[in-house]
Amino acid sequence: MLSPGDLPAIRAALAGCDVLVQATSLGLRAGDPLPLPAGGLPAGLRVMDMICRHTPFLEAAGAAGCVTADGRAMLLHQGARSFSIWTGREAPLAAMRAALDAALAASSGGTPHAPAVRPERPSANAD
Repeated sequence: MLSPGDLPAIRAALAGCDVLVQATSLGLRAGDPLPLPAGGLPAGLRVMDMICRHTPFLEAAGAAGCVTADGRAMLLHQGARSFSIWTGREAPLAAMRAALDAALAASSGGTPHAPAVRPERPSANAD
């Protein structure tokens, strides 16, 4: 079991990983601690936080050179698949995306959200 304060163990555990999924509730409330210290995240790691907005963890991961994504796309496509299963019709994805974005903006006091996916940064080893 990893301890959030054990950076060498975190780095060792993530050394062979390509993707890290943050699936706890940390980040839902202001002042929540980070689930892992960003100093333990290797640059280039793809980090997804299942929370449907940009979180302090994603911000820290992006600053550490990770490629980040929040949970909005997952929620959107889960809902679209459910719609198709329940109705037998193709989901109106654009309308659903607009409704999701509006609901998230309303729940955050109208604050625009950061992009759901932070673009990949060039590698420090790139030629």
